[in-house]
Amino acid sequence: MNQLYAGPVLPGRPEARFECYARAYAGCGPFTTKAYRRSYGRIYEALCCKNHLMNDKYNKLFQERPNDIVGRHVRLEALDATRHV
Repeated sequence: MNQLYAGPVLPGRPEARFECYARAYAGCGPFTTKAYRRSYGRIYEALCCKNHLMNDKYNKLFQERPNDIVGRHVRLEALDATRHV
């Protein structure tokens, strides 16, 4: 097994793992190190690609707010004055 990937490919969704890494890299922004982005990508992949239900959940979260960094217990989002007042 390749060191970058956390587990087997989801049946019927071979692209899911690559999408996880793309979202993780995009969410971390350009000012983080490559090692940090790769580490976040692995964590995000482990959450999103656990099963089809989790993959659907995180796909929906990404579609709603693509700039958020979503984890198992925390959701990090940019400050929005109208949303957070």
